[in-house]
Order: sequence, then structure tokens, then C-alpha cells
Amino acid sequence: MSSVDSRQTGGVRRVYVRSLPVRLCHWTIFFCVVVLTATGIFIAHPYMSGASRGEPFLMGTVRIIHFYTAIIFDVAFAAELGLILLGGRFERWDQYIPLSRKRWRSIVESLKYYVFLRRRPPATIAHDGLDGLIFIIGFAIDVLIICTGFALWADITSYNSPLALLGFLVPIFGGLQTARLIHHALMWVMIAYVLQHVIRAVTLSAIKKDGTMDSIFSGYKYVTLPEVAEFEGKAALDEIRR
Repeated sequence: MSSVDSRQTGGVRRVYVRSLPVRLCHWTIFFCVVVLTATGIFIAHPYMSGASRGEPFLMGTVRIIHFYTAIIFDVAFAAELGLILLGGRFERWDQYIPLSRKRWRSIVESLKYYVFLRRRPPATIAHDGLDGLIFIIGFAIDVLIICTGFALWADITSYNSPLALLGFLVPIFGGLQTARLIHHALMWVMIAYVLQHVIRAVTLSAIKKDGTMDSIFSGYKYVTLPEVAEFEGKAALDEIRR
């Protein structure tokens, strides 16, 4: 499928910026985070009344849900990283890692908007520079959560399980108790990260009127060439003009 729809109205182009695999990974991760947060809070603060209601294995059930949801999360996260390395023009790694001068300028201009030194956020086709930088932070949080989770899982799995090989992670994080503390603390960091992500996406979509929020459902955003020319490279603009 072409990245750009042929429809054009009033100089506005509809651009295909998020492929179906990217959207599927995004929503899979989102729903996994919801389930992992709910079960993680229960595991950290178990409600002992469950046993009195005839549910003596409530904690075991919650832990199993947590573990298997974590596997789905890990697979979706690995798939998303693969798409960042091999995906389409507007979802590759250079949309996240600020290597060009234009991407760094986009970061600066985005920060100016948030400190009221600019009336509107910079217009970009996919992610602006600040979005990309924040996503890198989110990826780092995910990696730490996954690694600490594997360290905790390796300790309780059977000795002949492949997961037992990940026991080397335990001393890296300073022991099981420290790994558990880091894992739990990062859960709250992830909650804060998701909240800011949703708030920023909804707010920027309303201000830019470019379909930022809609694109995670449909895959499409609406851009105007003069607005994005300042912060996008020639290759991206050439693709839109086709």
C-alpha cells in the first residue's frame, strides 16, 4: 500500500503513517499494560479476603494471568522493535532517534510550545522530535520491566525450564528483593508514561487538527506541505507529493 492516499482537498494530504502491524502491536501492548498493572497491584497488595470467599488459589490465578500476559507483552514489544528497524518510511527508527539537525530542531520547537514560547506545536508527518525522544524513554522503561520480570520469574520456575537460564539477571539487579522493588516502581512510572502519552495525543490532535489520535485507529494523518516542510526531510516530502 502506498504511504499516501491520492485524495487531496484544499492542499491537505492524507498520509498513511501507521501500518496495521504497528497499530496491532500498539493496542496489544496497551491492553497488556492494563492487565499487568491490575494483576501487579494485586500481587503486591493481596486481598486475603479471597480465601474466605472460597477462592484459596486466587493469588495463584492472578499470578498465572500476570505471567502469560507478560509473555504476550514481550512478543508484541519485540515485534514493535522489529517494525521500527524494518517498517515503513514514517515508522522507522529515524522517527525516534534524533540524528538529524531537523529532528533536534523539532525537539527544541516542541519544548518551546510547552513552555509557552511558541503558539502552536511544530507540524510533522509522523512523530515530532520530542515524541520520538519520549518514546525512547518508554522503550527503556519497557526493557527494564521485562528484564526485572524475567529475573523474578527465573527464581520461581522449575530447574529444567529455559527461563531458569535467566537467573543471571538476579545479581545484576542486586538480588530478588531489589529486582522486585524496581519492577514494582517501574509499574508506576509506566502508568505515568501512559497517562502523559494519552493526554498529549488527545491535546495535540485537537490543536493540530491533523488526525494524530485518529491515526492509531485508521493509520492516516492529514498534513499540509508548507506546514511540515520546515521539520521534514526532502525524501518525506517527495513521497507525499507523489
